Amino acid sequence: MVNQELIAIFNKSPLTKYGLAKSTGLAETTVGRWAEGKTNIGLETMELIADELDVSITLTRRRNHARTVKKNIARKQRNKNRG
Repeated sequence: MVNQELIAIFNKSPLTKYGLAKSTGLAETTVGRWAEGKTNIGLETMELIADELDVSITLTRRRNHARTVKKNIARKQRNKNRG
């Protein structure tokens, strides 16, 4: 999800794949594969690219995530007991 949003921002920017690779120190093939959606990148690489695009990456905790996880575990257990 973050990768896709960052790609969209990159595609709207005046930077080229070559320019982004050169300014971040990343391999041009890495930038190309990422920009084409063929591979995901790690958080550190996202931060490099975000800095170059002058955007920030903010991670937020999903609401009720723990509750959702508990429900999924309970559902799996019920299904296991039925089988």
